Amino acid sequence: MAHSLVGFYGMLGDMRRLRDLIPESYVNDAALRQKGEDDHSIGLLSGDDDCPAFDRLWKYCRGYDGGSLAAACTLVDGAFDIAINWSGSIHHASSCKASGFCYVNDIVLAINEFLGSFRRVIYVDIDSHRDDSVQNAFVDS
Repeated sequence: MAHSLVGFYGMLGDMRRLRDLIPESYVNDAALRQKGEDDHSIGLLSGDDDCPAFDRLWKYCRGYDGGSLAAACTLVDGAFDIAINWSGSIHHASSCKASGFCYVNDIVLAINEFLGSFRRVIYVDIDSHRDDSVQNAFVDS
């Protein structure tokens, strides 16, 4: 829907699509990945019904997290002034557990990328409830 709106307003010509992959070391492979045919799946980590395993889940997670990481990298490199991941802000997962319909936390990945080049990063969450997973990821810094 967002892509359609951008196209309706004639802005697609001003945008470039980026692709990247999340670093595999971010997730605990032994806990998250189950061997699949051509792909990997992420296991049911939360113990709740809000994070079920489904076909090509690993590919899905790499897609949305890769989008946020690619966006952060282009901003750090100075290639772009603005970067958007329409499927991003999957921010309730922690590095050891899926939670709240979120399997891997793309916000933490992006912030870590920024912190490699910038001393401070501000994260503003406009969701309707507190985002404890991002807070917990940086509680000691």
